[in-house]
Amino acid sequence: MLGLNPNFFVTEADVTCLNGQLSGRTLYCSLPLCRILTLNELSAIIGHELAHFKGSDTKFSKSFYPIYRGTALSIASLQSAGGGFSGSVALLPALAIFGYFLECFSVAESEISRDRELVADREGANISDRASASTAQVKIHAFAGLWDGFQSAAVGVLRQGKAFVNASLAYAQAVSDHANPEALKGIAETQVSHPTNSHPPLGSRLQSLGCSLEDLAEAALAVNPIQPAVALIADPETKEKELSLAYQVIIARREGINLTAIEKGNREPERVG
Repeated sequence: MLGLNPNFFVTEADVTCLNGQLSGRTLYCSLPLCRILTLNELSAIIGHELAHFKGSDTKFSKSFYPIYRGTALSIASLQSAGGGFSGSVALLPALAIFGYFLECFSVAESEISRDRELVADREGANISDRASASTAQVKIHAFAGLWDGFQSAAVGVLRQGKAFVNASLAYAQAVSDHANPEALKGIAETQVSHPTNSHPPLGSRLQSLGCSLEDLAEAALAVNPIQPAVALIADPETKEKELSLAYQVIIARREGINLTAIEKGNREPERVG
């Protein structure tokens, strides 16, 4: 499955996309990130993600979500049933037990998830190489956050009665503008957000792969590869434009913006300031 969010993940949960609903095993690939990744870097990422299937990590994730949801609903129900002060006091022991269970379960689950991420990193490095697996992670940690800026820019453009033609290309150009040593400062302690798993900090992941941020800096800032990973996708620009349109329609509806600009094809050049 292809999309615009700057992330990669696998899941065995049902997924709804523009082409309908997907079931079974799904691999999500980010078109914007594919524009700044090399072929070897993408190979490492895909190797990493498929390692989650190999290790049955997706089945594990699918199993623990009902536990989170059930415990959270139980806590909410008890809090609602408490009513007045006396009722709340009577339910404090039960709330404390559920809260303690949720905290302990979360700690254990996070530790397992982070260990599995390091194993998957090494599997990805085996498919490609350690340097490519590492620089791919650095690029994602350094530049995924720029997507938030694009979303804000898209809102502003839509309010002006225009729209971006290709959000993926706009993102890649924004990354190119920000690809300097400042972009790498402090990222060793950052974690990438993920829809199903807890990730270790970047520094821990690089250390596990036997690499350092300093040694990778030059390669990680090379965000305009001669052969970008997006070249592996058939007719990527058509797909990017279709997704860009759908994405901006969703934004416009959420923000209460008139859709006339999109319908008339009044488009903004693919660039985020």
